[in-house]
Amino acid sequence: MRRDVDDVLTHDDNSLFKLAAESSMEWFGLQDGTDKIVCVIKLDSLNGPDSALRGVQGNGPYYLFTPIGRGFQFVGRMEGNGYRWSTVNRQARFTTSWHKSASDSYENIYDWDGKMFKQTSHVLYRCDPDGSCKEITEPNPTSPRTATP
Repeated sequence: MRRDVDDVLTHDDNSLFKLAAESSMEWFGLQDGTDKIVCVIKLDSLNGPDSALRGVQGNGPYYLFTPIGRGFQFVGRMEGNGYRWSTVNRQARFTTSWHKSASDSYENIYDWDGKMFKQTSHVLYRCDPDGSCKEITEPNPTSPRTATP
């Protein structure tokens, strides 16, 4: 179950510092052939050895920002327990995985539209014990929260 940061931490300086210290950040190219970049922030806050923000399987939010002037602009939010970066037609793409159960996981694709990252695909995969996986069609899929501008 996903929990919002506001549910876990107070807004005092020590709590905000703890959140920043236990989070991670990575930078990626936003558009091939340019110096534009996107920053992916994986929020985390530990409660002993466990995460207070991410589920037991590591599912949780990733926030996307681009540098502008002397600050940053929010350009999207992703959900999952891991992600891969790639480009399609010279535009950035993130593919996240969302662990649902021992055999089921979602793959979500977030594409850059020039202003924001938007979710463009949501697929459920079921894996057998032999490691083979297949796409499953659900009549009414339950999905993690999508990217929100």
